[in-house]
Amino acid sequence: MSQTSFRPGPEQVSRIAKLYEPSKSGNGLQPGHHWLLDVNKDTTPNPSGGLYSTAGDLAILYQMFLNEGEMNGKRILSKDAVEQMTTVQTRELKTGFTEGNGWGLGFCVVREPNGPTISLSPGSFGHGGAFGTQGWIDPQQQSFYILLICRQNFGNGDASELRTELQRLGRTLQK
Repeated sequence: MSQTSFRPGPEQVSRIAKLYEPSKSGNGLQPGHHWLLDVNKDTTPNPSGGLYSTAGDLAILYQMFLNEGEMNGKRILSKDAVEQMTTVQTRELKTGFTEGNGWGLGFCVVREPNGPTISLSPGSFGHGGAFGTQGWIDPQQQSFYILLICRQNFGNGDASELRTELQRLGRTLQK
């Protein structure tokens, strides 16, 4: 995962997606601004938002999780670590930004698929990012979904129609 960093270098910074938001009239888009995207040599890493990556690096990470912690014949995480990370740790506590989920260790876990998770299997896990990105892993279907987007002021990215449609199309293509 050579393209993933809290401190992207100059070449990586040049490839960071431009942020956009609804125009004031509501009929289009306009450039947006957010301090998380003001990356320079003095930028302090922010664990709540600001990890930069690529679809290719995320695919490697998600495939490793589908392989229960192994990638290219090498053990990266123990099976037990993967199980603990992807098992609901919050019991029946209502969690997440959409209904029917719980939290594992670092991942939102789908308990009961509904709304934006309707196309995922129970036990799927993933997360949303600061600007609407989504990454979801469905072990039952042996698939993962990566949505890289950079937008703000569109409401709850975890419950977006775009996320719902991406996962629906992915499920349809698997059949």
